[in-house]
Amino acid sequence: MSSRTLRLMLGIAALVLLLFAGRWTVGVIAEHWWAQQFSPGAARFTTDWAVLSLLLELTGILGACTWFVGNLLVVYRAIGSIQVHRRLGNLEIREAVNMRALIWGSVGGGLLLGLIVGRGAGDWTSIVLTAWSGLQYGEADPLLGRDLGYYLTRLPALDLLFGYVLRLTVLGLIGVVGLYVFIGALRWGDRRLAINEHARRHTGALTALLALLLAWRFVMQPALLVSTQDGGLSAGLLAYQRDSAMVLCGVALAVAVVSAVWAMRGRDARLLAIWGAFALAALVARVVLPAIMGSGRGALPMTTRRQMDQLAYGLTALRDSSLTVPRGELDPLRPVGLWNVATAVAATAADSGRVASADRAVLGPGHAPLPVWLVVREQGEDGAAVSILRDDRTGPGGRPLVIHDVDSLQPAPVALPARLPPRGLWPRGPVSVIDTAPGGVRIGSGLRRLVLAWALQSAQLLTPGLTGHERVFWHLDPAERLGQLCPFAEWGAPTPRVIGGSLVWIVDGYLRQPLFPSSTRVRWRGEAMGTVRAAFVSVVDAR
Repeated sequence: MSSRTLRLMLGIAALVLLLFAGRWTVGVIAEHWWAQQFSPGAARFTTDWAVLSLLLELTGILGACTWFVGNLLVVYRAIGSIQVHRRLGNLEIREAVNMRALIWGSVGGGLLLGLIVGRGAGDWTSIVLTAWSGLQYGEADPLLGRDLGYYLTRLPALDLLFGYVLRLTVLGLIGVVGLYVFIGALRWGDRRLAINEHARRHTGALTALLALLLAWRFVMQPALLVSTQDGGLSAGLLAYQRDSAMVLCGVALAVAVVSAVWAMRGRDARLLAIWGAFALAALVARVVLPAIMGSGRGALPMTTRRQMDQLAYGLTALRDSSLTVPRGELDPLRPVGLWNVATAVAATAADSGRVASADRAVLGPGHAPLPVWLVVREQGEDGAAVSILRDDRTGPGGRPLVIHDVDSLQPAPVALPARLPPRGLWPRGPVSVIDTAPGGVRIGSGLRRLVLAWALQSAQLLTPGLTGHERVFWHLDPAERLGQLCPFAEWGAPTPRVIGGSLVWIVDGYLRQPLFPSSTRVRWRGEAMGTVRAAFVSVVDAR
């Protein structure tokens, strides 16, 4: 590789890195300006969250890059004493390796692998912060006696860390063995394994590290089993799982010692034999015997399981009660709903546009609430239309009664807008809207406008016709807006309601975790969960 080609590649890499860094920076600045609409604390929080996510992402990528580049450079050191053997007919040819190209290939390949494998650590922000808090739940696991906070905070973080290190170790070991086989440092000949001393020490160190990781996994195994089994484990099966995990942990430590000794002294057959015995023991202890013994589910008392489910899902225990007849006059029966969601959508089809939401609600204060359907349809550049379908009576000929004039609602008129402006909020709303109305982020001019245009990927912000006094609105989907302000929760579908004469969106926020001891597993959004708590209720003004 010539020096000119090298400089060109480094320049391209620096340009790509600069573009990514610039894109992230303008995004954080724009989100900071956006969050300042709510409070200075919201602006600080969103910025701190973004910075911490970036630090975790960079840590994961840099750790993986360092690991792979380091291992490839260790392999590169062995190439000085090993030549690549090629066969041409009956002739064996030894080819010299281009050392300069190889070292740059090792560095480039290691960086590429690190970038691919190390990505995703930024998504651990919520788990890392929760683990750092050291939350104590105040309730103990009935099987292991640990505080439930351990399963909700530290165990998920340890599980993520183990998975990250295990991926690096396994991929590094596979890649290193493959490279040593390619260069001839590790080969099978004369019915035995022939390996170069340099390659033996390298692969021996990696196999020892892998054994230590497996020992760490066996230490965590009882807690992981308790927190992933539906309804917990029986006392006998739990005792067996704990004892077998400790035995396998000791075996894994012994395998690590043998691997380290092999790395220093040799004895290929001994290493292969002990790893084979270890794999067979783990298979029998963790798969075969538990299958013979049975799962042992439901062994906990029903009262204990019910208590754990109440803690996991925020359920309230059922209580026996008797019917009490109130004195005085009974309230009049409320009308039964006439329509369903399909009818409501079909009845408001005259407004055209994509249906953003359709839900049953109640309008009007006082003693005569009106059951209605609220249907919100996106109208493109005109915003969104809010249609009201009476759910307590029909129109002429029994057809659905759609009311477009809100003031005609009797006997309880409400000040409900018949149309939301383009900057209004509704599910799957526009990405961004430029308006002169109060609120939003001021566009300004010069560098400020360039930052907003780059962050929102909007060429419209750079058009000469803008004066700079306009404002830009984004995060117009209620759930997306809440996800930006409160990224530690998962938000449900926005539901339209009328509060104080205004259209608002009610959105539930959930905290979920796959790991929770002795609770009933549920499928939630395609994943098996041990706990799901409806922890937040958000009210977002649609205007």
